[in-house]
Amino acid sequence: GPTGYEDFIQTDASINPGNSGGPLINLNGEVIGINSLIVSASRGSEGLGFSIPSNMVKTISESLIKHGKVVRGYLGVNIQSITPELIQGLKLERNFKGVIITNILSDSPASRAGFEQGDIIIFYDGKKTESSEQLRNFVAATRPGRLVKVKVLRDNDELEISVKIGDLEKIEKQAGAGKENDLLGLTVEKVTPEIARNLGLRKAAGVIVTDIQQESVAARVGINNGDIIFRVGNREVNDTEEFSSLISEAEKEGSVMLLLRDGRSGRVGYIIVPLK
Repeated sequence: GPTGYEDFIQTDASINPGNSGGPLINLNGEVIGINSLIVSASRGSEGLGFSIPSNMVKTISESLIKHGKVVRGYLGVNIQSITPELIQGLKLERNFKGVIITNILSDSPASRAGFEQGDIIIFYDGKKTESSEQLRNFVAATRPGRLVKVKVLRDNDELEISVKIGDLEKIEKQAGAGKENDLLGLTVEKVTPEIARNLGLRKAAGVIVTDIQQESVAARVGINNGDIIFRVGNREVNDTEEFSSLISEAEKEGSVMLLLRDGRSGRVGYIIVPLK
């Protein structure tokens, strides 16, 4: 299934269980993608398939060969694609494309480079940015430590900002080892002061989601990597052990209410999660 970094090519080529991972070839005999998944009720091909683009495969394979792992860049911002409503509200040109910064994480590459909340990113490293997903992939594919020029729109003026891209793995490792919760189908880690600082939080509290199992309870209710859970029911969560204990206690009730912070938007709210 889809994961956090994706930029699929949609294809009607026949993809069935067992042949995912094979090449997607154009009419010139060139490999343009790797077949990855299908949308089907029967698990057989119904003409709606998706392939990972070859340029993304090339970037990942080069990273694996050179480093033995996938190395991803880190900017340290929360972002949102420019929508028709934002175009109207910000009085932008019709059909304007770009990505607006909704939050800048403290002590991040973006904060050190001088980005501001409300900046609209229109070019990243010479490439036009038209959606938050596209920008996320651009940043992830950038080698940590590289200096990148980013063009932004600020108060109707175009500015060029140079930013030294950080290492996403170092940020993710600051939390230490995670603890799996099989009932919800996710892994959480304690929010440390370092994580809180990098996420722009006033204090270290709760647990942060670092992994979601496919087709799990957590995935079905829309919990994502980077979300922070502050409360289970009416009780605060201080560490991973306490989180697991509170979820186990709630199982007999059939559902549980979680107070969480959306890792992408920064919004905090309650959700109801079924446990049966």
